[in-house]
Amino acid sequence: MKLRIGFMGFAHVHAPGHAEILRSRNDVEIIGLFDDVRDRGLYYANKYGIEFTPSLEDLVRKKPDLVVIDSETAKHLEYVKIAAEN
Repeated sequence: MKLRIGFMGFAHVHAPGHAEILRSRNDVEIIGLFDDVRDRGLYYANKYGIEFTPSLEDLVRKKPDLVVIDSETAKHLEYVKIAAEN
């Protein structure tokens, strides 16, 4: 069984590295990428072959086992709360 992972944001400088490492693993499925800057989200979703999700709610509905929060630091707490509540 693969670990289902979603990206909440892709603004952090570390985000591409996280995506590269996770994509290289056999035991991981990246199920979606949300970014509140749509153009950035679409760019990286296309670059890494990840489905772009237009809202956090859409990503949460996919029932990820865990999320990688690579948003701007100021949004981390908000995204952690959303992930924890779901």
